[in-house]
Amino acid sequence: MCNSWNQFLFLSFNFGYHLDYKSAFYNFTVIAMFTNSCINPFIYALKYEIFQKEFRKIFFKCETTTSNDTTS
Repeated sequence: MCNSWNQFLFLSFNFGYHLDYKSAFYNFTVIAMFTNSCINPFIYALKYEIFQKEFRKIFFKCETTTSNDTTS
């Protein structure tokens, strides 16, 4: 929903509609897209279980490696 307003304006612009880049509605659509891009990673972190598992695997590794060095 956040991106559709701006995409509709872009489509209208391509069909010849004069787009006012200083209008309040255009600025609102850009801010909505920016906000969506900033919030989206946090939504993934909270809702997507596979993302959570891989995140834990990458950043919260347990140091369980054992030293089996037999070259001495």
